[in-house]
Amino acid sequence: AAIIESMPLIATGADGTRLVSKEPVVLINLPKRDSGKASNVVIRGVTDHGLTLRPQVRIAEGRMFRPGTSEIIAGQSVATGFRGAAIGETLRFGQRDWTVVGVFDAVRTGFNSEIWGDAEQLLQSFRRQAFSALVFRLVDVDRFDSVKRAIEGDQRLQLEVKRESQFYADQSEQLAKFISYLGTTISVIFSIGAIIGAMITMYASVASRTGEIGTLRALGFSRAAILIAFLLEALL
Repeated sequence: AAIIESMPLIATGADGTRLVSKEPVVLINLPKRDSGKASNVVIRGVTDHGLTLRPQVRIAEGRMFRPGTSEIIAGQSVATGFRGAAIGETLRFGQRDWTVVGVFDAVRTGFNSEIWGDAEQLLQSFRRQAFSALVFRLVDVDRFDSVKRAIEGDQRLQLEVKRESQFYADQSEQLAKFISYLGTTISVIFSIGAIIGAMITMYASVASRTGEIGTLRALGFSRAAILIAFLLEALL
């Protein structure tokens, strides 16, 4: 973190410090309000610059958590959808109790489905030895490639540098592929079933109308005309 914070291409905040947020990210299970079934929720530790780096996030209810305490704030989706995540309620994870003091609105981004707390407190609570991510803002976004080369080329660092949009796109890529493969497989199975069902229906229709077909042929209708009539009926 100190190496990245010293880079001159990283923007500075109003207090003159580099806009870098060291964040632990942990996935936990919480019960839903309506069904009580457990579902995954992201717990993110943020620093003082966490909100500055994400201008779309604002406190909608309550207040921001106080650093160094067991206070947390919940995204709107979490606060309304999970038990214990509303203002004034208490959640237990990471071997301690956490009090929800605020609800934040992230304007339809994935952060609405997260819970935020003090980065150092969450790091200690989950007994983590390292942060999950370092988020920073550049002075000039066009210098991203040079910063990426500098960080990934430093042998002291074992980091992979990505734009935030690319990071979340990569996170959802595996799930998108799974849904695509699953959807294709189900579509093929249902298509085969639909074809077989249509064939059986048409065979039964022809078999039950042999007399009518013979009458039409005797009246002078061609095989093609009778076939087209059956196909149009099947399509309808």
